[in-house]
Amino acid sequence: MVSLKSGFPLLEDERLILEIESKLYMTSPWLPLRFIWGIIRPFLQILGFKRSGYLIATDKRFIEFYTQTIFWLIKFRKYSESISLKKIKGNIHWVKKGRFLFFCRAYQVCYNRPWWRVYFILKGKEEDDANKIINLLNQAVCSAQTRRAANAF
Repeated sequence: MVSLKSGFPLLEDERLILEIESKLYMTSPWLPLRFIWGIIRPFLQILGFKRSGYLIATDKRFIEFYTQTIFWLIKFRKYSESISLKKIKGNIHWVKKGRFLFFCRAYQVCYNRPWWRVYFILKGKEEDDANKIINLLNQAVCSAQTRRAANAF
């Protein structure tokens, strides 16, 4: 069994593809919810609310394992959520974000779940690293979806 930095246990028949430490956040495809969340998010950031953790990719599922922190210091709760690779819609892609001109450059990797889009931030990575990560994740999703199509017949 593979030991992970996050300490999250994998199933016996799973093979680890990638484990990335990052901040996780989600958005909705619905404009009214994005508007409301855009108003609420700055207040939560001022109060020190954040979700940091790991995205663990295996050959069967993606696991979002994170800790919610409130008031910058208090670990509020640990949370893990798993999604089958067969349920991911579309491709996984990255977006280059630059804040404060070009000084805080970061890459955000996102994928679509059935009701929302999940983003995680790659800190300290360059464009080549982001492309390698995207290729690994896309290969895992494509192989799972082709296995599902092959089992359907």
